[in-house]
Amino acid sequence: MMRTYLTFQLYGQLSSWGDIAVGEVRPIDQLPTKSAVLGLVAAALGIKRTQSLDLLNLNESFGFAVKCFPACESLKDYHSVQMPTSKKHSRFYTRKDELAAGEIETLITSRYYYPEMYSVIALWLQEDKARVSSSISLPEIEKALKTPQYALYLGRKACPVALPLAPCVKVYPSLKHALDHALDDFTKDDPWVNLFQQNKQPIYSWECLEQADAGMSPEMFVEKRDKLRDRARWEFDRRDRFICFGGENA
Repeated sequence: MMRTYLTFQLYGQLSSWGDIAVGEVRPIDQLPTKSAVLGLVAAALGIKRTQSLDLLNLNESFGFAVKCFPACESLKDYHSVQMPTSKKHSRFYTRKDELAAGEIETLITSRYYYPEMYSVIALWLQEDKARVSSSISLPEIEKALKTPQYALYLGRKACPVALPLAPCVKVYPSLKHALDHALDDFTKDDPWVNLFQQNKQPIYSWECLEQADAGMSPEMFVEKRDKLRDRARWEFDRRDRFICFGGENA
């Protein structure tokens, strides 16, 4: 089935795609997450974190897939975090309110990163799920990724984008074809990108498409909690994620 996709690449010396984090350990996902990538798209469009409805519209209106060449090992770092001691019936709206409350304690948190991860992202409009109030189109996102309103980073502010995103809107016969060939013109003369892909088996992950449309046979099915529900409360819903590895099934 022919479908219009927006494709772009993500690469950085470090990336940190957050997983479910409780307490002092902040784990990461091996693949870029939907909420983080659409957060990057929102930053490019100039959507602020306080615009909860616009962020929700963006997350519900577009399907998401990734072809990733994962890093072999993760890196671990330590951060000290200051926060007020727990107080019942207390709610702080700003960092200033927290500090003014006194009784500050310091926690040591463990944070993880992947070095040298290269990914290709594909987005498509889910017309059956798109909200009436959502007027963002794939060409508008393409333009925004070329001239972003806010700085773009790969999961954390310490992980800036290190290559042009090379966004492109085009019609492809399948999702796999889009992920495999969308960046041919950009990568054919780029020795760095070709180096990232050498001797590495890609991982494909996608959602909400029939197998024939995707052009791939799933080898794994995973429920991932990376679908935005409420940005203000940091709440995320489960999302079906189909996975296959580079090879015959891909």
